[in-house]
Amino acid sequence: MRLRPFKKCDADTIISWIKSESIFRYWCADRFESYPITGKDLIAQYEELAFNDDIFHFVAYDASGLIGHFNIRYPDKDDIDTVRLGYVIVDDKRRGQGLGKKMIKMALDYAVSYMHASKVTIGVFDNNPSALNCYLKAGFEDTGITEVYSCMGKDWTCKELIYCPSVITPEEYISMREAVCWSSIPVEEARAGLSNSYVYCIREEGRPVALGRLVKDNGYVVYIADVIVLPEYQGKGYGTKIMEKLLSVIRESIIPEGKVMISLLAAQGKEGFYEKFGFDKRPNEYYGCGMHKWIKYGE
Repeated sequence: MRLRPFKKCDADTIISWIKSESIFRYWCADRFESYPITGKDLIAQYEELAFNDDIFHFVAYDASGLIGHFNIRYPDKDDIDTVRLGYVIVDDKRRGQGLGKKMIKMALDYAVSYMHASKVTIGVFDNNPSALNCYLKAGFEDTGITEVYSCMGKDWTCKELIYCPSVITPEEYISMREAVCWSSIPVEEARAGLSNSYVYCIREEGRPVALGRLVKDNGYVVYIADVIVLPEYQGKGYGTKIMEKLLSVIRESIIPEGKVMISLLAAQGKEGFYEKFGFDKRPNEYYGCGMHKWIKYGE
């Protein structure tokens, strides 16, 4: 699956995926006054926004053609750190294949990697459970905030979801490393490392107490770079929660018939903890010792 900007020739195809007024309202809420609409109506709306530098329209596609559509916009022009996804739809003939989740994850990656967003929001009606489940699996969280829309003569409740890629600051991350007697690193390196990896953090009373970090090549290699639990919280199941979450994220990323190799460096005496999750201790009859090397600037 790949992304590209929306083109006018995409409009008729996108509208053809909408087979009922309920699907239409799930897609656009009250953004269009009447149903049905045509591709020309969609183009007309987008052309009205063409001179606005705060909304961007995309399609997802593969060798078979268009897969889905969405847009990304700045809900507040003065806040370029927050973006919002909208008009999300997938070809009705290709639903149920995980393509929607994959498209949303690509949209999130674009928002974070290219637009440098620190927060991504989306709204979803609570009577659209398949979409809600898709967004939650893609990494969104329910904020508990709702808004009511009048759709098809009824009140529909819209849930506000949020995705925050920066779950921990570089300074917090460095502090956690130091708390478990790991070597300190420069803030710039911490910031770059966090932004280029998946981080799962558990907080208690607003304070980060446990985290896990994944580094992936988006192919078959995954490295669990960090599993940190503050000393006063160790032995309470936080490490297990971190590992279960990281392994769940890895499993969801494996393509059909695919597999990944997961590596990590265990702290001395902690090997047994990782063996509980199926990791093999090295050296063994198949593999030698794991090895690593630090290189300092100028060496």
